[in-house]
Amino acid sequence: MTTQPLSHIELSKKNLIHNIKTLKSLAKTGTKFSVAIKGNAYGHGQNEIAKILEQYVDYFQVNSVDELELLRKVNKKKVLLLGYVQKSDLKKAIKFGCVLSVFSLEQMLTISAIAKNVNKTQEVHIPIDAYLGREGFLLTELPKVFAEIKKCKNIKLTGIYAHFANIEDTNNFTHAKKQITIFNQAVNLAKKFGFKKLQTHISATSGLLIYEKNKGINSIIRLGIGVYGLWPSEHIKFLYKNKMELKPVMSWKTKIAQIKILPAGRTIGYGLSYMTYEETKIVIIPQGYAD
Repeated sequence: MTTQPLSHIELSKKNLIHNIKTLKSLAKTGTKFSVAIKGNAYGHGQNEIAKILEQYVDYFQVNSVDELELLRKVNKKKVLLLGYVQKSDLKKAIKFGCVLSVFSLEQMLTISAIAKNVNKTQEVHIPIDAYLGREGFLLTELPKVFAEIKKCKNIKLTGIYAHFANIEDTNNFTHAKKQITIFNQAVNLAKKFGFKKLQTHISATSGLLIYEKNKGINSIIRLGIGVYGLWPSEHIKFLYKNKMELKPVMSWKTKIAQIKILPAGRTIGYGLSYMTYEETKIVIIPQGYAD
């Protein structure tokens, strides 16, 4: 006889579909949507989420070749692989099919050589470091990048993107404006090099809610945390109060080990971090570090 678990995770398909439909309704018609299923879909189960959302999205977004390989067992939809792929894994990534992000000229030349070797043209998106300070090319580096891409016969540049750093901070839009300016300059520079029909994306859930709502500024929006029913910040949640609801997809359910009534003035747990100020009902659940 199998021992019954003390706790389990429940996922709501109904809430997941509600969230994706709600967020998509805020965008201008024709906007494409990518949903982040990296990190096991933020703990929700990568392929389980992908199966449900397949009909509602244009792309899935993953961070590694392992995630791409796992996804390909159940899904053939277009994938944005935006994480760094080391040289030894590039052939596998190209084989499984995805849009690759490029992090250096050296990597781009390697991608081109591998694609040529397997007789494929590899689609890539170029990341822009628009005042985020993480991955991406600086504006000053782009002329050389675009010139080199034009020489690579087995690479097709189809997109350019960046990441907002703090657009969810609705009290101060200064940094976001700087980021938008740099990103637009990068897009315009790409056009000057002949790349005129690129997909562009900078917004995640917060960018959609604060910057791109009903505007169709960029062609793709990368949804993440909002799809799973969480707000990017308390600021944004307050702005949309009584206007829109996001519903949590995950719930964690457990058994009850004990119920007791403690008198006032009792501390609870290690570190004496909580004290009862009146007679209080306490419920003990059998969960700890391992869970």
